[in-house]
Amino acid sequence: MNFTDEFTLLLKARYPIIYINTIEEDRLEYIIRKIIKTRLKRSIYSWDFIDGYTNNPNNDGFAKRNPLQALELIEKLTFETPALFLLKDFNRFLNDLSICRKLKNLNRTLKLQPKTLIIISSEIQVPTELNDFITIIQFDLPNESEIEYELAR
Repeated sequence: MNFTDEFTLLLKARYPIIYINTIEEDRLEYIIRKIIKTRLKRSIYSWDFIDGYTNNPNNDGFAKRNPLQALELIEKLTFETPALFLLKDFNRFLNDLSICRKLKNLNRTLKLQPKTLIIISSEIQVPTELNDFITIIQFDLPNESEIEYELAR
């Protein structure tokens, strides 16, 4: 199964927290946005530690340097709002007690809502206590046919 199909399946099955291991953050975000645009209609919220949430006029810069506040935005959105939260390098905060507890609490909520939290990182660092809450998938480098397709466009 290729990444696009696997990722789409996980979103449709409402896996609440997905951890994507990759060194190609920009390419991954491009692919995710393409999947969301063509297969699933969801808002995308992108967060990193330095800039906070970007690409969102209502929350631009929200939660700068505050990973716990970044998770709180997920709860602030209405129940019906289909959304995807891309949290870049968030693995660095997973050992923090408040972040760990918040993720466990969000896990229950997200299963009932059309929202998914995506952790994007170049290395896998998941505390043992979160192993059962997080689904890990790999985003590999492009294969030859993918490169040829992009060059032909």
